Amino acid sequence: MDNKSEKYLIKYLKSLPDNQIKQFYNGVEWTPYPVLVIKEFQRRFNPNDDEFATKLLESVNEAKTKGQKIGRLAKLRGLKLSKKVSTQAKKTVSKKVTKAKRMIRSSQDNVELIKKLGELKKAGIITNKEFQTKKKQLLDKI
Repeated sequence: MDNKSEKYLIKYLKSLPDNQIKQFYNGVEWTPYPVLVIKEFQRRFNPNDDEFATKLLESVNEAKTKGQKIGRLAKLRGLKLSKKVSTQAKKTVSKKVTKAKRMIRSSQDNVELIKKLGELKKAGIITNKEFQTKKKQLLDKI
């Protein structure tokens, strides 16, 4: 936090009534600048060391517990998302591999067809024009 913000917040905290400072202090883990709230509380109410230490430990433990809950929730959501992404990726890769295999087979098949068409042309079964037309169609697919 920069000095201007800190000075402004200190000034603001000093302007608040006691009951609001107590509310901020009771929910210190939710305040934007907990250290400043704690300092203002100490300045106003001079709590004894035991009371102050107990409150800080409670705040730390609450924050730790909430952080652990958030961590577990994030882990669960991350695992679900990871599984979903993995499943989708496998489907996509599988489709692409299948398509690539078809293209390879198709290319080999088309080359074989062109050879057979050449034999049909040599045998006089099809004309040169028919051969050239069909050959161009098959080559366009490769």
